[in-house]
This record gives sequence, structure tokens and C-alpha cells, in this order.
Amino acid sequence: MADYLLIIILILAFMAFQAHLDIRALKRRVGVLEAGASARADDSAEREAASAAPTAEPAAEPEPASNVAQGPWMAAQARVAAGVGEERETGGGPGTEKRGFNWEHMLGVRLPVWGGAALLLFAAFLFASYAMEQGVFTPAVRVWACGAGAAIFLAAAFFARWRKIANWGRISGALAAVAIGLGYATCYLATAVFAFWPPLWGAAGSGLVGLVAIAIALVFGRLVLVLGLLGGYLAPVLLGELADGWTLLAYLTTVLVASHAVAGWRGWWTSALFSSGLALLWGAVWGFFIHNPRWDSGLDLTLWLLAIAMAPVAAELVARADERIAIMRRDGPVAAAGGSALMLILLGVEALPGAAFWPGFVAWMAFLAIASVLRPRRMDLAGVAMGGFVVALVLWRDPEPGVRLGVLIPALPIVLGAAVIHIAAGRAQRIWASAGVAILMVSVLSSLVDFDGWAGARDVPQIWAILCVGLAVAIVAILVALRGTSTSRQIAPPLAAGASGLASVAIGLVVEPGYYALSAALQVAGLGLVFWRYRVRTLLYLAMVYVAGYLGLIALGHGVATEFAGDITSWPYGRFIPVLALDDAPWQTLIVPGVALVTGATLFALAVRDRLVAVIDFAGLLVLALGVHLAIAPLAGADPVRTVFVFGPLWFPLHLGTAAAALWVASRFGRQGLYWGGSIIAVLAGLALVRLVVVPVTDFWPRMEIAGIAIFNLATVTLVLASGLLVVIGRLIKPTGGEAGRWAGIGFQALGGVTAFVWMLVTIRHGFHPDLLQGETLRVERYGYTGGMLAFAFGLLWLGTARDAQAIRIASLAVALATVGKLFVFDMGGLEGLWRIGSFLGLGLALLGVSWFYARFVFGVGGRHGQEGGAAGEASASPA
Repeated sequence: MADYLLIIILILAFMAFQAHLDIRALKRRVGVLEAGASARADDSAEREAASAAPTAEPAAEPEPASNVAQGPWMAAQARVAAGVGEERETGGGPGTEKRGFNWEHMLGVRLPVWGGAALLLFAAFLFASYAMEQGVFTPAVRVWACGAGAAIFLAAAFFARWRKIANWGRISGALAAVAIGLGYATCYLATAVFAFWPPLWGAAGSGLVGLVAIAIALVFGRLVLVLGLLGGYLAPVLLGELADGWTLLAYLTTVLVASHAVAGWRGWWTSALFSSGLALLWGAVWGFFIHNPRWDSGLDLTLWLLAIAMAPVAAELVARADERIAIMRRDGPVAAAGGSALMLILLGVEALPGAAFWPGFVAWMAFLAIASVLRPRRMDLAGVAMGGFVVALVLWRDPEPGVRLGVLIPALPIVLGAAVIHIAAGRAQRIWASAGVAILMVSVLSSLVDFDGWAGARDVPQIWAILCVGLAVAIVAILVALRGTSTSRQIAPPLAAGASGLASVAIGLVVEPGYYALSAALQVAGLGLVFWRYRVRTLLYLAMVYVAGYLGLIALGHGVATEFAGDITSWPYGRFIPVLALDDAPWQTLIVPGVALVTGATLFALAVRDRLVAVIDFAGLLVLALGVHLAIAPLAGADPVRTVFVFGPLWFPLHLGTAAAALWVASRFGRQGLYWGGSIIAVLAGLALVRLVVVPVTDFWPRMEIAGIAIFNLATVTLVLASGLLVVIGRLIKPTGGEAGRWAGIGFQALGGVTAFVWMLVTIRHGFHPDLLQGETLRVERYGYTGGMLAFAFGLLWLGTARDAQAIRIASLAVALATVGKLFVFDMGGLEGLWRIGSFLGLGLALLGVSWFYARFVFGVGGRHGQEGGAAGEASASPA
């Protein structure tokens, strides 16, 4: 009995809190209405004052007789009860008023009602406890006395309402709540305490009390409805199970339908949502704790879940026509339909073939689709059906092909038919077209994996490719048939995107069966083409989704292929993972997708300038460069320094050429993504050149394989092209990157000069030692290096003079001085006596000659204009 008392107290506390919330909402609504009425009255008064004569004086407004007769305190209470605050009367505007909470009214009028109801229940509990301790009454008398008390309180509630006593609304509701509580207590005493009734009788009696509470809620308010819902849904759990599933189904359906009928009639959509929530909880208990899907067909449980989805929509049929749609009215059916669908799917996944859950799921989709068509304001129900269908396809792993076809064949016409009907009626055409295309794509892709898996897709990719092409052709035919209509302008972008996606899947199946990453990248190019045609920004966002999907798939597939040795098809979604290492198939995984991404970004860039386009550019360029690297990398072998002129003729020109092309397009068309991508590729290629060529050559000499003869060899192809491209990259990167770009450009051009210098050294070495550049360095070879350095210095001098580039002339001077020093210090280092003296004499004369050459040909200092020419030379030598 103590537990029973605690339950009663908690219920009454909840009822009081709910009443407080309802009163607050009512006050807010009354305040809004009065503010609107006051604003209209003020406008009318202003118009009358403007039209009246200037000398006319306004007549004094008589004070309301009711307020005069009742006194100021009663007038203030009347204003508070009507929702008008004291601030409103003292002149506060409707936008700035803030009505205070009247604690006196709460303590004097509202709380005593529910406090009295709680005390009445407590008194009944004390009387029953005393009677049991003293043995005054027999168990049967106690039970019937409790039932008689329930009837008396219910009669008192009707009497209070009939007589319209003061505060009759709250008092009658409280008395009715006490009556319902005593009714539940009667069933509890008769069943659980005294075992006077069998459990079936107790459950039936509690259900009857709940139905009575739901019925009288039309008269006594929503709190009685909530109490009836709690007791009605909990009765089978607390007081014993019903006879079988069909009896339980009939009972719960009665409670559900009755509660929604009352809620729809009175507009209590919050209570309707509460009833749906309790019904879903019952469905979960029934489905996952009572029902056994492996031996029961589950038809009764399926019908219960369908009833949960249907009842909120049907409740709108009994709603008053003048009722305004509230938020709970919009969201309640969605929540109920979504919850029932999720349970149907989860139960269907675990059930054996022949269970009723998947047919019930199809019936669920059909009901929502039909309801959305018959009641257009409930279009969101068709969206719920589509969402549930997608969830089912994602969660439904390893299904029987026959069962899957049995769901797909009726489900696709249902959801797509609803979309077509809404489009034909002109309702949110682009949204429904997008939803229909998405449903079709998910169905095709999930079926491709679930029906055949990877092995099947690789065995017969042509069949799936033909199916995708056929669907794409059908979509294009629809676009052609609707061309020029207003409907076509709305549905063409999503339909064209869907056709492009299907074509991408078909191409991916032919190139690499089942490799969804390639299809995702190709779809970016397709979306770019559609965007270029229709200019719908949503397509750009969708392209970003595909870019992210592509990057995620290649990363996951490569990680699984290289790090995981087991069979991933046993994973929940293992069949969707494309297990393919990047270096095993760089063309399919990186090169073709990279080209597709850059192509898609180019098509987007033709129509719009956006940072998202730059992201696609950047990702596509780096993916392409990585694919080229992995395609050429096997040629490097274990020692990339030795084979640098084997793979280098392809690797360096391709990477540096890609970077140069990207930087040129960026400077010409403002493609910032290409600028940053090209800069990164150029830096990485330059570092690779230093690491594999420049630094090893300083060891004089590493082992390097060079095919060809002196000058006409692969080293010339590698280093000359690399040097020229580095100079071009330096020129392209300077004007775009600001001060940092200027220094980066100088660095690239300097590296290009160093590369050319290294080419000269390697060429001379290869002429003397063609076998891996190995062998003793002869004196004539050293003089060859000196001659080559001198020629290089004069070449730089000529180039710097012709282009008026001081940096190049300074570099030529440094090379010339280094050449002279090498000649007389190292090449002639073995001379002795007069030869040694003559070498130093020659070194001095050579340095004087270098000075004369620069003064005469660089700075223009002539013999007849010594003073003037010297001044001019100093001026030209000074930096700007």
C-alpha cells in the first residue's frame, strides 16, 4: 500500500506541474491576443484624432461599473485572471510589458484544488489501512468500498461541473482525477493485494478504467486524459498478461485510438504525442521481450506497429476544421511513423523468412504515401516513408534475394509514385525529384552489393552496367519529354544529376567492377557538367559530399588492403569497402579520379567562383600527382639514387610540368586551389630533385645508371627539362604569392640554375665514365669540368646581360671566380717551381681579366670615358 500511495503522489505532482504549464501557455496566448487588439484600438484612436477638429476635447472615459462595484483588489484580480499585468495598465507598451506571476492567485486558487485531491486520496489510503489492521471489513467489502468511492467522487465531479460552482473547472477535474485513481486502486486491491480477481480480470478492469478516463477527459480536461493513458497502457504490465496476442492487440488498439480521437477533437496534440510514445514503448517491449520472431509470424505485433503509425494521421480527421496547425500536430505523426518503421525494420532483420514484418513495412510505406497524397499538408509523411526505405536498405544485411525483391518491387513504385504525384501537382517539385533520384541510387548501389557482392559484380559487371545505363537513358528521356515546361525547370537539375551518377557507376563497373570510389570521383565531373548547365548551388554541395566519399573510400580501402589480412566481407558493411591498394592500381584509384575531380572543378569554375571549387581543385590536383608518383615509383627499385635517371625522365617532368600548368591556370583564371596544389607539388618535386640528384652528386661520384651517350642521354632529358620547368615555376609563382611568392620564385629559379649546373657536371662525367659514373678522375677530365664551368659562367653572363637580371650576372660572377680558383688551385695544384709561380701569376691576370670583362661588357665602363663611365657603372650596379 505504501508503494501505491507513492504512485498516487507522483501522479498528482505531475498533474499539478502539467496544469501549471498549461495555465502559463494560456496566459501567454491571451496576452498576445490582447496586445494585438490594443494595437488595433490605438491605430483606430489615432485615425479618429487625426480626422477630428483641433479644438475638440476628448470625452472622459467612464470607469467600468464592475470594477467600481468590486473595488480595486477585485479589479486587479480580474485583470490578472484575464492575463493583463499591472505594467500594461500603467502605460507599458505591448512590446515591452512583462506580466508578473501572481503567487497569491496560485496559492489561493490553484494549489488548494490539487492539494485537496491528494489529501482525499491519502485519506482513502489511511482509511483502507486502518480497516485492514483492525479487521473491520472483509477483503470483498474493502474492494467494493474502494470502487464505490471512485463512483462517488466521479459523481461529485459531474455535480460540481453541473452546478457551476466557483472554480468549478479545476475542482471538477481534481475530483475526476481522484475517481480515476480510486478506480485503479480498486483493480490493484482486487488483483495484487487480496487476489480477489484473477490477473485477466484485473487487467481488463484497469483497461476499462483507463478507457473511462480517456472518455471523460472530453469533459474534465487533458490531465484526466494523461492519467487514463498511464493507467491504460500500464495495466497489462502491472496487473498481469492478457490471454493472447490478439486480445492484447485489441485492447492496446482501443486505448490508442480512443486517446487520439479525444486528442484530435480537443486539439491536445501534446497528449496525442505522449500516447504515441507510450504505444511505441509498448511495441518495443512486445517485440523485443515478449515476441519471439523465430517461432511466431508476428502478424499481431505488425498490426500494432501499423496502428501506431496510422492513429496520429487519422486523428486529424476528427479535428475541428477551424483549428490552427500546431507544432505537435506536425511532428506527432512523423515521430510515430518513424518509430514504428524503425521497429518494423529491426524486427524484420532478425526474423526468419515468412514473418509479417517486411510485408508490414511495405504496407506502412503505402499508407504514408497515400496519406501524403490525399492530405497534401502531410507531404512530410512521404518523406518519412522514403527515409524509412533508405534505413531499411542500409540496415538489412545478408537478406534472402527473394525476400529483398519482394520488398523492392512494390516499395519502389510506392515511394517513387508518391514523388511523381506531388511533382505533377506542383508541390515542392525539386525536393521530390531529388528524393526520388536519391532513392533510386541507393536502391541500385545497395542491391549491387547485397545481391552479388564483390565477386558477383566482378563476374558480371556488364549486366549491372547495362542496368545503370538503361536507368540513365530513361531519366534523360523524361527530361527530353518535359523540355520547355515549368516542371522541367524544377526537376531537371536533380534528374540530370541522377543520370550522371548512374552513368558514373556504369563506367566504374566497366573500368574496375564494384569500385565505388572511382564512380564517386566521376560523379563530381558529372555534377560539374550539370551545374554548368543549370546553376543550382546544391549540386556544388553534393559534389563536396562525393569528394569526401571518394577520399574516405580510397583511404579505407588502402588501409584494409595493406594492414588487414582477414576477410572483411564478414563485417557488417564489409561488402561496401573497396579493398584495393593505391599502388596496385594507381590508374583506377588515383589518376582517372584526379582527372575527373579537376574536370569537375573546371566546369564548376566556369559558372561560379567559390571556395568549395578551390577545395575540389586542390584535392584533384594532389590526387592526380600521387597517382602519377605511384605509377612511376616501381621503376625506382630499391635504390632510387642509382635509378634516378631511369624513372626521372618521367617523374620529374610530369610533376614539375603539372605544377607549372596548375600555376599558369591559377594566374590566368584565378583558380586558388590549383595555385596551392601546384605550389605543393613543385616544392615536393624540388626537394626530391635535391635529395636524389644534387646532394648525391656532391659526393663525386655516386652510382647512377644513365642510358645513352654523352649529352644525348636520359640525364639530359631529366635535368634540362627539370631546370627549365623550375625556372618557369619561379616566374609563375612570383606575381601571385606576394612577398613570400617572390622569395619562393627566386628559390625555384636558383634551383633551376643549380640543376643546369649539375647537368653539365653529370654530362662531362658520363662522357668519361659511362659505366655508372665510376672510375678514376683524370687530369683531362678535371680540365673538362673547368671548361664546362667557364662556359656555364659565360652563358649566365650573357643571359643576365640580355635580360638585365642582376641576380643572374652575380651568379655568373660567382661561377667564374670559382672556375678560376679551381683551375689554379686544384687543377694546377701539382705544379712546382717556376710553374707554380706562373700559375699564381696567371690566376692574378685571370682575375684582372674577369674584372675588365664585367666593367666593359656589364657596366659599360670605357677607356675614353673613365670617370663618367665609372660613375655610370656604379649607378647601374646599385640596387633599385
